[in-house]
Amino acid sequence: MSGWSILSVVGPQTFPFPSYTLDPGASVTVHSGPDAPASGGTNLRWTTGYIWNNDGDEAQLKNSAGRIVDVDDC
Repeated sequence: MSGWSILSVVGPQTFPFPSYTLDPGASVTVHSGPDAPASGGTNLRWTTGYIWNNDGDEAQLKNSAGRIVDVDDC
């Protein structure tokens, strides 16, 4: 996942993935907020601060070329 990132459009804030290998069909959860668990296993901590405004904040997953590969409203 090195070079990939998640962008919170409202803000904007960016989470650059660390050097992390994601096997085909596997998943990882990126957490934020005061209760975000520490990174480990299938969990990655973005921040213990709030990121999503829960009112139309768009999340964009970008590949290492900077292209948007997925979008979700948060």
